[in-house]
Amino acid sequence: VVHQHERRTMIAQYIEKYLINPPGRWTKKVTTVDIGDDEIERVVHQTEGFSGRAISKLAIAWQAAAYGTDGAILDQETFFKTVELHKKSMMQKEEWIKHAKVRAEMLTSDR
Repeated sequence: VVHQHERRTMIAQYIEKYLINPPGRWTKKVTTVDIGDDEIERVVHQTEGFSGRAISKLAIAWQAAAYGTDGAILDQETFFKTVELHKKSMMQKEEWIKHAKVRAEMLTSDR
């Protein structure tokens, strides 16, 4: 689990890496609309409990969302909606894992 200051730094780094200056010759830069320090700060709070890997995946999801538009644009609404979808996906995965552990326990316990 990454602390707030570290999340802020990572989110900024990943926005830089995947949106503003993506690596590779053929990758498009993403144009962000109405996404500034306040919006990033909100995401820092919304990503409480995220690992570094989860934050990286979130940034890649932002990039994918932008690439799905004409002109590779990421607006504020999509920025926040992507966070919400990412959180739901993570919660669903946790539920599946929990369910799988319970099921495995049932299948392997002696009766």
